Amino acid sequence: MRDFRKKVKERLNHWTLFEDEVETVRALNRLLKGWAGYFRFGNYHHVLGKMQYYLRGKLVRWLWRRHRPTLTWAEANTLADRLNLYRMANAAEPIEIR
Repeated sequence: MRDFRKKVKERLNHWTLFEDEVETVRALNRLLKGWAGYFRFGNYHHVLGKMQYYLRGKLVRWLWRRHRPTLTWAEANTLADRLNLYRMANAAEPIEIR
């Protein structure tokens, strides 16, 4: 999980704010699908839920920083939903970030 968080941090930092949102989410979706495939064996619900929660929080904060003057926190949360972030199957339901 440490490697997962490291890769997410590399993808969603202040140096990448200029990148296209759709391309960024596509790259994150590839990362999520890979990790979901790796953790799908065994007792993985808790791990996938934590990873999903972490990534969604980072993405919402990245979107909010990108659009700070014009976007509220709730709108950033909605925008994250509209960008079709991959939802790992059978992950424990993450807590809603507001």
